[in-house]
Amino acid sequence: MAETIHSVLRMLHISLGFLGLAAFWVPVFAKKGGKTHVRAGKVFTASAYVVALTALGSCCWALAHPSSFTGRAVTWSEIPAD
Repeated sequence: MAETIHSVLRMLHISLGFLGLAAFWVPVFAKKGGKTHVRAGKVFTASAYVVALTALGSCCWALAHPSSFTGRAVTWSEIPAD
């Protein structure tokens, strides 16, 4: 179950990050303030929020369940203090 949640977070992060990168360049070729420019901005903003939330979720998940990131059980003594 933990690996499934981690995979879903990762796939959302990657796919919406790619969409955001593509949407970022649309306004370069569109008229400023036009329909295309505004829509691309909304897509970029929405994808940026999802990328940020999935990154935060992934970081929290790494702290709560580190073995789903390493593939093996990790003890607190193996995690460097700094």
